[in-house]
Amino acid sequence: KGNSRSSLSRSIHQIVKGIKNWVLIGSPPCQAYSTAGRSRKSEYQYGNDHKHWLYRHYLKILRDYQPAIFLMENVPGILSSKYNGGSVFQKIVKDLRHPGGHNSVGYSIHSFSVRSDQNSSHNGTKNHSDYLVRSEEYGIPQTRHRVILLGIRNGIDIDRLPILRKSQKKVTVSDVINDCPRIRSGLSKQIDSPDNWLYAMSQLRHEPWFNSPEPGMSRSFKSAFSRVVVPHKDRGADYLLRRKS
Repeated sequence: KGNSRSSLSRSIHQIVKGIKNWVLIGSPPCQAYSTAGRSRKSEYQYGNDHKHWLYRHYLKILRDYQPAIFLMENVPGILSSKYNGGSVFQKIVKDLRHPGGHNSVGYSIHSFSVRSDQNSSHNGTKNHSDYLVRSEEYGIPQTRHRVILLGIRNGIDIDRLPILRKSQKKVTVSDVINDCPRIRSGLSKQIDSPDNWLYAMSQLRHEPWFNSPEPGMSRSFKSAFSRVVVPHKDRGADYLLRRKS
């Protein structure tokens, strides 16, 4: 582990040496903060899980290299995560404001979905949930929710930070890909070709689920498979531009 951290430090140094204003985008692993992971651990196990404290390596990067801006993302469970009766998220935000201690370079922390409190000493928001970004509210065809923090190094003058603009309508997967040409899936356990693909599809009628006990579902399967043909664009080679090696 020590060698991997040294390797990471050397890599970052080679990339950013001599550069004062750069952006760090990343996050500590989320397993320790996920609600599923927490449900399987006692508080003792939770606090002694090294993954729970991996965010300190993120702090070290901020302390050592002082990027102008950082973006840190994690799962919603980080908002409710607690240890020794205290809020883990509150501690992380506090540490992010001063990653090297109170006498080091500091950062103001901002939300992408709620305007920061300009009267606050740290330009933060009042509620932890203000840092939660719900992707479906911003034109993304997916109900993925993530906590995203924007950190700006103290001394950088920004009058007003824009926030994400919510979409006027909910965007579906169909809205995004409905006008794309139909392409087929690939075969991974045999030579992939249109003929082999059609044969593989025909063999699916022998699977137990094909003859579902539910009459409507069974009719849907049989109707769909009776119309299976190789799509005109096959797997997309004629449609998607590919760079020649």
